[in-house]
Amino acid sequence: MPAKRIRHGSAFGYSFMIQPQGKLRDWGSILHKGNSNKERGPAIFFLPKSSRLHIRVSTEKNWNEGCDAKSDLPMKRWTRVFVQFRPGVAEVYFNGKLQNRCKIGKLIKRNSGPLYAGDPWHAAAKAGIRDVRLHVRPLTPAMVAKIH
Repeated sequence: MPAKRIRHGSAFGYSFMIQPQGKLRDWGSILHKGNSNKERGPAIFFLPKSSRLHIRVSTEKNWNEGCDAKSDLPMKRWTRVFVQFRPGVAEVYFNGKLQNRCKIGKLIKRNSGPLYAGDPWHAAAKAGIRDVRLHVRPLTPAMVAKIH
């Protein structure tokens, strides 16, 4: 989906299947949309020494806002992840269940950069990833639960 289809401040999200295979000492990059490390539309990482998701997006307030999952992803098991950004809110779901909801800036900055599996600025996460989907409208919890 071209970046121009995602308007400033509009809701969007990504869903994907992920299977953690190991942990890194530093950040493990999973997905990153942007032309630089400071363009995050979004950027999704594993926290150092962890399989817990660290989700970031650039807003009018800060280039690095977001929401972390409250628990680690299970090792060597596939999990459906959905991350959603709406004006003022970021949400993280695992297998259709809300993991965390956080306040962020109301205006999400779009960028025209590519979507990377991993990124050029960090080590790639030790994980398998498949079935990456872009959602260009807000999803209710019931809609998130139906993503397969």
